[in-house]
Amino acid sequence: MKKTFYFLCFILLFLSCGKDRTSNNYINEVRQNLAKIKSATYTTYLENWMPGDTIPSLTGYNDIEYYKNSEDTIIVASFISYKKGDTLFSYIYYGKMTATTYPKHHGIVIDSFKIKNTPCRYVSSPFYTFADNILEYILTSSDSIDYKIIETESIYHLKLVINEDRQVEFNGKACYIPKNPYTSDPTSLYEIWINKKK
Repeated sequence: MKKTFYFLCFILLFLSCGKDRTSNNYINEVRQNLAKIKSATYTTYLENWMPGDTIPSLTGYNDIEYYKNSEDTIIVASFISYKKGDTLFSYIYYGKMTATTYPKHHGIVIDSFKIKNTPCRYVSSPFYTFADNILEYILTSSDSIDYKIIETESIYHLKLVINEDRQVEFNGKACYIPKNPYTSDPTSLYEIWINKKK
């Protein structure tokens, strides 16, 4: 069964017009703008899909508080996630551990990353780090990738296809997920929409 993984990202940046938007220079320009963001509050819409499913297993809006954290070597950030409208955080990461709350069960789970033997530290990267890691990967990876930037009236739409034998995810830097017996096509697709608004 063919399964392509979609990760949809949106970037609102303030860029000048009239430059070549199809080169690596443009990607570097976008990264420079992302680097200027030291903290932010934003809302995300998430969908989680299980391999082979035709409908998402989880959907919802989250409010995120993001802080750049240069001392963290994994995602270079700390963040707090709240379910939309809640005041109690649902997830927090500050570099050394994560904490996830389960209000219905009056519980909290803390992960100090000392037990799991996984190919990478599974941390749901905040948007700005996630987008930057994808762009850095395009510029530095020797993997089999194809990318293009499509210009419309209001956006630049970057499409990245990773043609490797394992799925590539971005929990910080690129992470190669072990082969999944339920997925016959490990192709990974990432899309970033960059607003042209000044």
